[in-house]
Amino acid sequence: MFRLEFRSDRIKLFIFLFCTLLLITTAVVWLNGGFRSVPEEVAETPPAAEQSEPAVVEKEPASDLVSGAGSATERKERVEVKAILPQSEQQETKEIAQKFAEAYYTYDSKNPESYIENSKPYMAEAFYTSEKTKIRRQTLDYQTTSVAESEVLPVDSYDSAEIVWCVMITGDVIPAKGEAFTEEQQYYVTLRKYEGEWLVDELELESWGA
Repeated sequence: MFRLEFRSDRIKLFIFLFCTLLLITTAVVWLNGGFRSVPEEVAETPPAAEQSEPAVVEKEPASDLVSGAGSATERKERVEVKAILPQSEQQETKEIAQKFAEAYYTYDSKNPESYIENSKPYMAEAFYTSEKTKIRRQTLDYQTTSVAESEVLPVDSYDSAEIVWCVMITGDVIPAKGEAFTEEQQYYVTLRKYEGEWLVDELELESWGA
């Protein structure tokens, strides 16, 4: 069909091959949907702006002489209660805790409920009612106990509704039988506010002989 020794035939062959290739390419693109219009509802939507998480501040617990009561919720700002409580209230609650612990420790077997009544002015009503129903087991064999000295130490607390103190008591014990001796007791006293007044609402006790 084409005589390649002639220049005109070579040009015709080139044009023929070019047109054939173009036709094949167009057919392939059409079969693959290349000429179809993009539906409006499928139009590309711009990516939403990335939202950054709010910064979380977490403070380390203050280092106090006695560790223990109170805990902090993870991923929330923690502030030690005594760091935000006015100095006057700190002193007030400290004195209440100390007076309560001394009154609570003092015992006389001739009047076994006197320690509860002497402690009542410092206690929340519900705590007082609860303690009235309990037997003071640790002093069943004691004749009397009296405070020789006491010391108040701070305790970490992260609940803004309460404050905790540790009252260390050295006491003189006269048992029902045997010789008198000295003991040490550690009271973890939790105070909460009731109608604007700080009162003892919880007590944990540790004791050992001296």
